[in-house]
Formats: sequence, structure tokens, C-alpha cells
Amino acid sequence: MTTTSFLPRSAAAPPLDDDDLLSEILLRLPPQPSSLPRASLVCRRWRSLLSDPAFRRRFRIHHRRSPPLLGFIDANQGITFQPALDAPDRLPRGHFSLNLDDRYMTLGWRHGLALFFLPIPLQVVVWDPVAGVQHRLAVPPGFGFHPLENPINGTVLPAAGDIDHFQVVLVLTSRNRHVSVIRVEGGEMGLLVVSGFIAQLWKRETDSHGDVSWSIGRTIELDKLLPRNSEKEPPNMIGYAEENNVAFFWTVGGVFMVHLESLQLKKLPVTGIAYRYYPFEIVYTPGIGGGHEGVEVVRHLWWTRWRRYIRQLFS
Repeated sequence: MTTTSFLPRSAAAPPLDDDDLLSEILLRLPPQPSSLPRASLVCRRWRSLLSDPAFRRRFRIHHRRSPPLLGFIDANQGITFQPALDAPDRLPRGHFSLNLDDRYMTLGWRHGLALFFLPIPLQVVVWDPVAGVQHRLAVPPGFGFHPLENPINGTVLPAAGDIDHFQVVLVLTSRNRHVSVIRVEGGEMGLLVVSGFIAQLWKRETDSHGDVSWSIGRTIELDKLLPRNSEKEPPNMIGYAEENNVAFFWTVGGVFMVHLESLQLKKLPVTGIAYRYYPFEIVYTPGIGGGHEGVEVVRHLWWTRWRRYIRQLFS
């Protein structure tokens, strides 16, 4: 008769005692502004991990394709932030603001970056409101801008796989069309062209020889989608939020958000003339302060929720 003996195995460390595993779990918190500050109330160890700049950078990269729509930038009188989220994720009005001494045109917002055109020095300004920095770039020579005949449009695109670098795209259009640079299927660059009550999604195609052509991918009849006023005035497109894939239209009846894939419509609580409101979507990680160890009620609530969440992960 053969007997087999087994050596005792050392007990594995509980998941929350492993910093690497805990970090991977915390990375999956929702990308809302309140997520990291509230989780930091659990204990000092969690706060130390969540306040680490390296972790916060990983958190932003992890959620870069699903940022929340924090609100809008109001460029009607100055450049200031208007919140859209409810508490506890609601940021205060004016949390981000900018003063430009030069005459400027707001070209758009993308990936938390603003793009402004300065017609006198022929420059563009890229503003990062979270970091509080500006980048000024000269417009390429020969760019035939004319404010009436060829209005300018543009956007900021992130470099592939890099959240710290960007590219600027400028587009000249005719007066009776609104053109926005958008992202289409496969992550390629496309165009959203709005003329009257018709919106067309154009996609760029490259053949085997490297030649680029454009084709219409989809046509949206806005008169059948948006409420139409008695004067039959066409809507004015005022913005596009890429990661949420929604466009914003101003009409006499109000401001509406349209999801470009599902065509779901939502009226926004914006009053007055809102043709200079721009959607602001970004993974924002506000600073984490100290002095909260004694908030036992909040700590208990978070710990209860996390125990339930962790059990689901490992079940």
C-alpha cells in the first residue's frame, strides 16, 4: 500500500492585502469625479494608493474611452465651465475658466482639450483646463482662411496610445455647412457635415496605394428627429462629444443631445441662446485631501459595498 504525504501550503494573502491586486481592483472604479475621493475614505492605505500620481494616470488611461460628460464650457461671455452631473459628481460652476486677451474663435473641444483660433496672429491655442496650461501653434503657411467665404473648423486629436501628446486638425468649409471632425467605426477620423435638416457622416478610406478618398457612411434626417418649429428654421449644431458619440443641436425649442448611433434624443436644461456651449468630457481625478480617518459612517458604507463587489469578482 502506497501512501502520499502532502506538504502544508502557505496560506495565500487575502486579495486586499496585495497592493498590486488591490490596485487592479480600484482601477475599475467608475470614472466619476467622486469615485477616488470617496474610496480614499476607507483607510490610510487606500488613500495613499489612490493619491499616487502614477495610479491616477493609470486610472485616466484605463477609462479614456468612457469618460463622463462633466458639463459644458460656456463661451458666450468669457470661457467658463457649466456643470451637468448631479451630486456627488457635480463640479462647481466656473471650476474651469480661461481669459484670452486676443480676439479668438472657439473651434471645439475634444478629449478634455479646447482649441481656439486667433485670426490676427494666425495661431491656434490648445488649452488643457485640468492642467491649467496653454500651447500656442502657428497656422501653416498658405492656409487660405477667410471669415466669410471659408469659415474655419478644427479639432484636437490625441496621438495614438498617448494621452500626453496631441495633433491639431484644421478644416475650411463653405458658409452654409457645419463640419465637425468625428471618430467613426474602427477609430478612424471622419466628418459630420450638417446642412439644413440633413446630417451626413463621412468616412475616410485609404486604398492599397495610399490614396485617400471620402464617402458617405450615413445620412440623418434631422427634421424627422428634432422637434420642428413653426418657422421651419434648421437646427444649429453647437458641439460634438466623441467618446459619448453624441451631437448637440440648438433649436428654437431648446438644446437637444442626439446619439449618432442609436439616434436617441434628449432635451438638455439649457436656456437662452446656446450656440457657444461646448461639451466637456474627461476622466477628472480631483485632489484627495487628508483628515478624513474619523468619518466612520462613510468608511463603513464603502467597506460594505466593496466586500460585496470583491465577492462578486472572485465568485
